Amino acid sequence: MLTFTPLELLLSGGFISTLTAVFVRIWLGSKFVPRDQCRLRHDASEDTFDAVSAKLNILFRMLRALVVHSDIPKDIQAQILNTRADDKE
Repeated sequence: MLTFTPLELLLSGGFISTLTAVFVRIWLGSKFVPRDQCRLRHDASEDTFDAVSAKLNILFRMLRALVVHSDIPKDIQAQILNTRADDKE
């Protein structure tokens, strides 16, 4: 029966861990995104989100203006715009 000293167990565990880490790095290394590229993508997605948000805000205001200036009855306009009928836009 084999018996190992604590030092031998520690060294063999460290060796196996290192070997596993190297294998995983080689196997999955091409699937990781480098930090610089990740930051670049993150900044681009924030810019895209801001641009889309601004466009949606414009479209929302245009739609409200269309409802206000259409010949829909005031009570239905108020229901669409979520306002009271006696409020003025």
